[in-house]
Order: sequence, then structure tokens, then C-alpha cells
Amino acid sequence: MDDFTNDYGVSPTPFDDVFKTECEKLRAFLVPLIKEVFGLDCTIEEGSSVQGEPSERYLINSTKPVSVSKRFTDSCLRIGNKLYHVECESQNDGSILLRLAEYNVRIAIDNAVNDATNDRVIIRLPESALLRLRSSENNPKISYRTIEYAYEEQSISIKTPVMNVQAYSADEIFEKKLYFLIPFYCIRYEKRFGHFSETDPEECDKIYLELKEYYDCVYSKCVSGEITEDEARKLAELSRIILSHITADLDKDERERMVNAVGGQVLELQEDRWIKQGIEQGLKQGIGQGIDIGKITARYEDGMPIDQIAAKMNNSEDEVINVLKNAGMLN
Repeated sequence: MDDFTNDYGVSPTPFDDVFKTECEKLRAFLVPLIKEVFGLDCTIEEGSSVQGEPSERYLINSTKPVSVSKRFTDSCLRIGNKLYHVECESQNDGSILLRLAEYNVRIAIDNAVNDATNDRVIIRLPESALLRLRSSENNPKISYRTIEYAYEEQSISIKTPVMNVQAYSADEIFEKKLYFLIPFYCIRYEKRFGHFSETDPEECDKIYLELKEYYDCVYSKCVSGEITEDEARKLAELSRIILSHITADLDKDERERMVNAVGGQVLELQEDRWIKQGIEQGLKQGIGQGIDIGKITARYEDGMPIDQIAAKMNNSEDEVINVLKNAGMLN
């Protein structure tokens, strides 16, 4: 892989990686998505706790409207007295439906009820849905597939809703607060990226401006307080992973321009500004004190231990540590 690919962290399974990361880091965004897929009316309680550790589970308030207070597990939520499970499909080869059926059984067993009084065990399957990432904009927003569980002459057929991501416009994503879909929106440009070249600069510019306008909306939602700075940063970083993947065949400069359509406005938020201010303040403090910031950080990047840096630079270890902390290289 070239340096640009390494810089943007592309993996062999970028779509699955982004989906799993969102489920872990931006779990609250699953609730509006499930609301859309299943037509639910629910609210989130204790929003900050939704961002807890992976081992936490959602605790449900049964009052109306039903509410979600804590994380359940992976991409499965409990809302009211039901479980809702979502998986993503990036390749339309049918394999995800089999995996979804398998996950459903595991979730059901984890939540099985032992009714000893009636000598039975109740295994209730979750409501499940698929997030289809690659589809035509002309497809219906919600389509259906079937999972059939059979035993001898008995069978249960379960309709599985499929959310076709590309059928949702940018306006619909933001209006319905389907922020979970933000990183996947750019997949709709995948075929167009595969067809244009340097000889078609107008098409390049058109796509770039469309992407920039879209990601500027993420920044606007952050400024208005509808999403936090941390959420905006994560959405931007995940979007860059997808963009880097689908632009892999472009000229390096054009590819970089497309990925950068996510924009400095989103990425340079408060956390970055604090780091930047800290570095600037550290540089000012280093002037006139015999501290060469550049050499210290360069030697640390080359793998030199802090004690050796201090000895070579005639500084104390504390001074070296402070420089590295101000540069954001140490916690």
C-alpha cells in the first residue's frame, strides 16, 4: 500500500470495520436507525451512558414512550420488551442473511427464559434488520428478505427489513437524524469514481463540491449542538476511511482532494485546538530556556529513549517529558 493509504488506515474490510466502530463508539446513533427501520417511537435516556464500555447493556424503561438508557451488546438493542438487531451488508452475495440468522439464535439463547414451573425454556428471537450499503438510489428505502427457521413439519418465516442506504438523500439523513449513515453516504459515488479520469475535470470538481457540501452539514450539526464535537470527529474520520477505499484507483492528488472533502472544519475541533495551543505555548516556553523542541521531538520519533534524549540535549528528563506532552506525543 502507498503512504496515502497507510495514512488513512484502509483495511481489507473497511465497510465492516466502520460499521463495527460506529456500533462501539457511536452506539446512540443506532437508536434513530432502528426507529426508522422498524417504525418505532422511542427516546434515549441518559444519553451519556450510551457511550459506555462494550460490556454494558441497555436497561429499558417500560413506560411510554419506551426509552433506552444503556448499551446492550454489539449492534443489538433492547427497546421495551423486544430485542432489535442490525447488521450491515456490503456485498450482495447472500452470506449476511445466514450470519444474521446465526447471530439471532445466539442473541435469543443469551436471553432465554427458564420456565421451570411449566418445564420449558422460552427462546425468543430478536427483531432483525440489514443495512445494505451498496444499492441503487432508485431502490425502495426499505425492502424485505425472509429467514425461515424449520423443524420437521414446522417452520417460522421471519420478514427481515433491509434499509437501502443509497436510497436516502443527504437531506433525509440529516432531517431524520440518521447520523449512523453519514460515513456510508459517499459509497454512492463509487461507480462515478471508477469512470472519470484526469480528462474529465468538470466531473471531478462536481463530485468534490457535492461531497464538501455534504460534510459541511456535519460541521453545521456540530456547531448547532445536535451532535457533539467528539461525534463529529469520529464521523469525519470514519468517512475518510470509506472515501479512501472507494477512491483507491484515482490519481493520488485527486484521491487526496476527495478524501479531504470531509474538511478541516470537522477535523480541527476543540480537542485539536487545545493540542495546537499547547504546542504553541510549549514552543514559546522553550525559547530562551535552552530547549530545542524540534530536536527533542525528532529524536523521540526515531525511537530514542527519554533518558538518552535528556543526556544528549543537556536537559532534564522532566523538561523532555513536558516538551513531548505539549507536542501531543505523550499522555
